[in-house]
Amino acid sequence: MLDEKDNIILYCPEHAPKPHPYTGPMQDLVGKHVKIAFVGKRNTEVREHMWVNVSQVNNDTGYGHLANWPKFVDGIKFADKVKFDRSEIEDIHGLDYYDVKGGS
Repeated sequence: MLDEKDNIILYCPEHAPKPHPYTGPMQDLVGKHVKIAFVGKRNTEVREHMWVNVSQVNNDTGYGHLANWPKFVDGIKFADKVKFDRSEIEDIHGLDYYDVKGGS
């Protein structure tokens, strides 16, 4: 899953997506895309919400490659290997909110 380069939505911090507590097995995320907020290296007040293609997991930690072209966050680029924690997951492509929460 790769968003178009100019597929951007700007949010104020109050209305930006928030992580959902995913309680399902992390192994089920391998091969899926999860949305994570990335913070800029120089400007830590900037957050960009981007998709990560999950390639492996270890306990509550996931690893994958960035599937977007960052526009506002520095220090990261398309296809970079990234690490994230279960608690950072905002969305899972193809699953609805109840699936993300791990319940129905």
